[in-house]
Amino acid sequence: MKAGPDIAMVASLVGDPARSNMLSALLTGRAVARSGRTAVYPSYGLAVVTGCWLLMALAAGWLPLGWLSALFLLMSLTLGTAMPIVQVTVQMVAGAANLGAASASVQFSRSIGAALGTAAVGAVLFAVLAWQDSAVAA
Repeated sequence: MKAGPDIAMVASLVGDPARSNMLSALLTGRAVARSGRTAVYPSYGLAVVTGCWLLMALAAGWLPLGWLSALFLLMSLTLGTAMPIVQVTVQMVAGAANLGAASASVQFSRSIGAALGTAAVGAVLFAVLAWQDSAVAA
């Protein structure tokens, strides 16, 4: 018998949010095409994502695995409202002449945000480890 997490369970926790993110992006794109309103969907979607992250941060010690999966599903549904809409909006505003530069600027800002976010999470993680047990952090 092997030790460690059940890979089938982990795959089920990851697969559904990924599919729901794609579905949400597709439905949001259709809604924007019908309404012409680009800012409203990402605004509400990112507010829900922020609430989910706060709930997970505050309740991580007692949150059951099923609730964690549901929160990730909700986050992926609402995160799908922001990513493609930002890309398309920037491309529309930039015009055909600056399409490549506009797309690159969106990707560059996402990369910078990911790097800063990863650094911040790492700093908080090691600060908490050092605060709780300095031998573990060393």
